Amino acid sequence: MITKVHFALPIGAVLFAASITFAGPQKDSSAQIAAAVLPLPEAMRAGATVISFDKGVQTVLRKGSNGMVCRDYSTNELFQAQCFHETVSAILLRANELSKDLKGKALDDAISKEIQSGKLKQPPVPSMGFQMRGPLSGYDSVKHTVSKDVQVWQMVIIPFATGASLNLPEQPPGNNMPWVMNSGSWIAHIMVEH
Repeated sequence: MITKVHFALPIGAVLFAASITFAGPQKDSSAQIAAAVLPLPEAMRAGATVISFDKGVQTVLRKGSNGMVCRDYSTNELFQAQCFHETVSAILLRANELSKDLKGKALDDAISKEIQSGKLKQPPVPSMGFQMRGPLSGYDSVKHTVSKDVQVWQMVIIPFATGASLNLPEQPPGNNMPWVMNSGSWIAHIMVEH
């Protein structure tokens, strides 16, 4: 089955918004939920909301109680799952909508304006993002575990923070040391890679 997925991910200094079509692995909802919450610490998994998209329509697979929203973006070649606070998830969905007409700085500025006007709720400071991405072969769908081939990272989201304000570099220093990505933007965050 061919599925069209729209998603927005913060990458580099701007928001990377994408729309891709792929023949993804077909999973029942319990398998989607298990894959989607995998980036979270085990104690947080049962309380997370899990969403999916089919033909641009969002479906809540499971309503949670801890404020985290998770999604499995896996394809036939890639395992990718991410979890964000519900306010960050809402901002990413709005950024995806706006990305049809806006790109780069114009998109970031529009999101910042909607946060500052109150149209979008400001995320708690700090809030967390949890992500995993790597080859699909690195994900064990029976045990719901990943191999070392799958990259794992967390994001400490501190909107509008800069490397200077946090005393951290704004480029990856190597050796999996923390650094600030998207410095000064609504999605500024400390990257913690493993």
